[in-house]
Amino acid sequence: MTTILRDIVGKATKKIPNGKNLFDLMFKERNYGIGNKFSRKTWRHWGDSSYWTVTRVVPTTILPAQNRGKAWGKLTWRGVTDTEETEIRGVHKREWRQVNQDAKLSSTSASQDMSPKTTTTETASPPTTDTTAKV
Repeated sequence: MTTILRDIVGKATKKIPNGKNLFDLMFKERNYGIGNKFSRKTWRHWGDSSYWTVTRVVPTTILPAQNRGKAWGKLTWRGVTDTEETEIRGVHKREWRQVNQDAKLSSTSASQDMSPKTTTTETASPPTTDTTAKV
């Protein structure tokens, strides 16, 4: 009886993976996400200054449901970008996210909108009235 119960409970509490691996994110993008920036969730405390910029992807997918392959890119770590292209490690770990460049652009434009604007006021001469109107 206990083995049957253990089998039922064990199947019910099977761990379901959370998050997305790098290929889950890249295969949804156009051109396999080349040129996009991806970061691991464990790098969050460094903000968006640490990420990979994908430069090359070689998918080895035989079945459409399997997202597998190799990826290369340039690592930007705390704002310093490597010059060499290296293979991205840990691509199958389910802790990847896409770095949102639109949020950065909108936050900078919003901060610029909040800055005090200087306006130049030109002193206009009062309109002159023509007293010699032609009838």
